[in-house]
Amino acid sequence: ASHYTMTVADHIHYWFFASHIPITLLIDAQAILPAKVFPSVVTKVARWYAETTPDPMMANPPGWFKPLVVGELLFQLPFFFMAVNKIPKGDNSLRLPGLVYGIHTATTLMPILGEVFFGSSTQDLPFKNKLLLAAIYSPYLLIPLHFAYHMYGSPVPYKPSSKAS
Repeated sequence: ASHYTMTVADHIHYWFFASHIPITLLIDAQAILPAKVFPSVVTKVARWYAETTPDPMMANPPGWFKPLVVGELLFQLPFFFMAVNKIPKGDNSLRLPGLVYGIHTATTLMPILGEVFFGSSTQDLPFKNKLLLAAIYSPYLLIPLHFAYHMYGSPVPYKPSSKAS
């Protein structure tokens, strides 16, 4: 019988996707849904984040940003649940959805990072604040890119361990 043992990269991917579920539902969704649908503690956390970073995309979401959040809720969120279920099993049916997810998500980070460095909403921010925002958003570029690379790199990205289960 084959058994799958998660690698370090699998653990990073797993916890990234697992942590992204509450972030998407409770924080990111506030960019498009009315505040009344969220518990007040959650809106306070989002407000605190937007004020302390300062992140213009979350403080006052621009029109171009909102469709990205819609895509996150409709496409990425279901994928997070799929990934959290399939990664520990080493389920290779995750390969194609994982490749699509990784490339799609990395692409959505281009306009976000573009706004951080070149946008009108950040033109008056000190460079150190822009670097802080880039550091906050970077994992949402780098981990999906790494995941897509991992999925692309082999027709069987999850290979069973030789140990019997």
